Amino acid sequence: MSSTKGTSDEPFVLTGSFLSMFTYGVGALTFFMCIKALAKITKPDRGFPKSFLITYATFIFLLATVYTWFFTRNIIVAFALHGNTPGGPMAFMIATYSSKKGLTGKLTAMMSGYSANALLLYRCLIIYRAALRNVAWTLILPGALFLGEIIAGIMLIVELVFGRGSTLFKSVTYGLAYFSLSAATNVSITLAIAIPLLLRRRKMMREFGSGYDRPTKPYIAISTILIESSALVALFTSLWIGFYGAKSPAAHLFVSVVVQIQVIGPLLVIHRVSTRQKWSEPLPHWDSRSSSDSHLSYFIECEPQAEAPPANNHMSIASPATLLPYLYS
Repeated sequence: MSSTKGTSDEPFVLTGSFLSMFTYGVGALTFFMCIKALAKITKPDRGFPKSFLITYATFIFLLATVYTWFFTRNIIVAFALHGNTPGGPMAFMIATYSSKKGLTGKLTAMMSGYSANALLLYRCLIIYRAALRNVAWTLILPGALFLGEIIAGIMLIVELVFGRGSTLFKSVTYGLAYFSLSAATNVSITLAIAIPLLLRRRKMMREFGSGYDRPTKPYIAISTILIESSALVALFTSLWIGFYGAKSPAAHLFVSVVVQIQVIGPLLVIHRVSTRQKWSEPLPHWDSRSSSDSHLSYFIECEPQAEAPPANNHMSIASPATLLPYLYS
């Protein structure tokens, strides 16, 4: 450790790096679970093809991997090789903040955030499109915030590359603007997805009653809604922006963790839509292994379909094709 008196930020930076590695491990496990689940499913008739989902999952996981490598390397170099730099390791990290290697890590973090929000916006569109004919107005706020996040991110990179010498960069703090818009985008998308799902959950419980709790549980469970709305991303992003705006050193605990969480969120959604569900009693005759394509297709697209006469009562209650009109009507 540095012989120079360290700043109060250093313990938070080190702790944040450990938390980041832990969450990266969780993301890696989730990624491999997604690939395994997708590999077992043939190409769906509707929605994103399996190849696209595999490519998307691989892309955002690679972004998380590149970010983790640069972030971890920066921590090791700062604390192990430049611990005696005047001002301590934090002074070295600040001095190299705008270096090429530092910018690479920030670019991968931004790209993973953009990719995650783009997928969640699409999920939001699908959920509302299944219930409403005109969904444009429901996406105005999340879409505008997402566009603002992209613009602020680009301006932040330009600011880091060229410095704050011009009047344009002196008048606006693009770092805070980008982080604030990122948090606002995540929260708005989460609410836009969670609210209709909660309303449909209430409707399904009213329609089916407690007697059909087990077959409807995969669609109305609170954990399902939290995953579908990627509430975890909104929670950690809000905590981060709160500490960052307050200029608290605790922000270092979340800055790298958020990058991992915003990758884990979409991976959890993909894993959910690609995982085969199986229900036993009281519906022993239905097993989604016989209709895995339908399961994937409906949860990616979730478009309302005309109800066909059921072959038997068990299938009409348990299959996604029958349950989803209640969820999205």
